[in-house]
Amino acid sequence: MFSSEAEVGAEAAKTCAHETGTACSGLTAAGAKTIDGPQTIEEIKNSSDAESVYIDVFSFDSVDNAGVAMKGAVAIEQEEATKYGDKPDSENLAAKVSAGAEDTHVFSDTRGTDKFTATVLMRTGTVVVKLWGIDLKKTDIMAVVAKLQIDRIKKVAEGKNPDA
Repeated sequence: MFSSEAEVGAEAAKTCAHETGTACSGLTAAGAKTIDGPQTIEEIKNSSDAESVYIDVFSFDSVDNAGVAMKGAVAIEQEEATKYGDKPDSENLAAKVSAGAEDTHVFSDTRGTDKFTATVLMRTGTVVVKLWGIDLKKTDIMAVVAKLQIDRIKKVAEGKNPDA
């Protein structure tokens, strides 16, 4: 199941500021998407077993402005990792996430269960992407979604249709 929304103006700036802890100077647009699944019918009935990946995409007018937002987002995730005991740049997940972004940071945690929480922050050109996966049975899906997002961004940057 997919849900998505695009934001511009004050709404985009508010979301960006929340996710990056910055003023989001030069922000041109923001988008969000949620991917639920894959699950079995039984898992969907019992929502505590449902896996979800949330995707936030922020587009900026320059690489410098995107870089500032990326640094802010990383600082927020590092603070959260310290607070909750997550593993910054977890070797296990970081090795799997080779999406081709210019800057990538990965955080993951099991929080004492058999499920994972993972965050992947990426910047390529003027675009910053945050992936946040919760209740994951495996973290492999994060690498797949990361690669898909970076491939789509690169196609758009080349003037190509990302759905083609």
